[in-house]
Amino acid sequence: MPWFYVKDVKEAALKAEEQRILYVALTRARDKLFLTGFVKGFKNSAGKLSSLGELINNVAAVEGQQLPTDIITQANTYLEWLIMGFTRHLDGGNPLRVAIEYEGPTYFDLPDKKCRIKVEVHDGSLYGDLDYKADIDETTINKVRELQAVNSVELPPEIEDRFNYTYPYSDATRRTAKISVSELKRRFQERELEAGTIDTLNEPIITVDAGAKRAVSDAILGQAIKLDIRNANSDATNNADSDATNNVDSDVTSNTAVPTITVSADDLANSVFGRKPQALQSEEDVLTGAQWGTLMHEAMQWLPLAKYTQASLTKELDTLVTKGTFTEEERNLLSDTSLYKFFSSDLGKRLINAKRIERELPFSMLFEGKRVYDTLEDGENLFLQGIIDTAFEENGEWILVDYKTDRVKSGEDLIKRYKIQMDLYKEALQRLTGMPVKACYIYSFRLHDAIIID
Repeated sequence: MPWFYVKDVKEAALKAEEQRILYVALTRARDKLFLTGFVKGFKNSAGKLSSLGELINNVAAVEGQQLPTDIITQANTYLEWLIMGFTRHLDGGNPLRVAIEYEGPTYFDLPDKKCRIKVEVHDGSLYGDLDYKADIDETTINKVRELQAVNSVELPPEIEDRFNYTYPYSDATRRTAKISVSELKRRFQERELEAGTIDTLNEPIITVDAGAKRAVSDAILGQAIKLDIRNANSDATNNADSDATNNVDSDVTSNTAVPTITVSADDLANSVFGRKPQALQSEEDVLTGAQWGTLMHEAMQWLPLAKYTQASLTKELDTLVTKGTFTEEERNLLSDTSLYKFFSSDLGKRLINAKRIERELPFSMLFEGKRVYDTLEDGENLFLQGIIDTAFEENGEWILVDYKTDRVKSGEDLIKRYKIQMDLYKEALQRLTGMPVKACYIYSFRLHDAIIID
């Protein structure tokens, strides 16, 4: 019993949705509405009423103005629902009642009984044999069957124009109305690649072989650091040095000379990573610039804004691991030194001393599409969603800061790459808060420098 109940409930819900669709279709016609359909007949071969005939009979016998739900749900097609309505029309439904030889009483005192409806029932058997003669000779038909070329027929100019029509705004059909910050970055990189100003981005930095257990590559900053382990086995050291050098030569430099710096174990603790990444000890582990950039952004999001020493910053990062913000593996990839240099910079000190600070501020806005895609038409807008890394108030105006970890040689490279993005961020922040933006900075964790965007 529960199964039958659930079945009936689901079928009723599905038919209710189909009724809604039919209503929408019937009420959207402006001038004329054409409906096509066919039925096998109102009676079966034995002369008894078919399911459609029974439906017409039941509908015609209803006394009230509104059909009961149990009768309405008997219909299984749009045509059957329409025939229900036609059957109850005083004049228009008469051919349907005659077709089933309905002899019962009629109760058609309905509000819409005077509306003009004409129903014609055609005998389909009359259309079975038609005197049809093809206008195309058999030769042409055979060519078509064999997929051969046939003589072209000259078409009216109007039809040719329609077939040859080209949508004038075809470029807009290939662009999504919504654009993300990552898509903005990709678009700007395409421009630089076209101009020949950059090589590749976000490629794997270095693959660390398990044999080079104490070799650490600081390839994120474009340098190869070769660890000189004091009092260690000389063979192991030579193997580690050789493997590290080979990896850097093949994966990073690509025939470009890279200076090799030999540092002690103590010096390594103060390198860009702050401490040796444990993830680099695993076999063939790959670290990418994108992964490092994501972790550095998260660190700037969750680190308390305070004055730090190198030791206190390291302790605070360890605390974030305890809180579950970072895993131990992620913590090992963070650069304590790079983060400390930011907080020790002039921009970092201004951020710490600010009274109002916004971090990871989301925004949405419309902007002129031609600022990103030159081929778009005037007036075409794009919808941008993004997150502002940091903004802080200074003397009633915003200072906008965006953190970058791109591998670049100078701040000019970052300006070329992100100028339009920063302009959009500036516009979004001003729209969102109603307060002007005094300055926009890109802080590069690779260059350890704050680059102002004019």
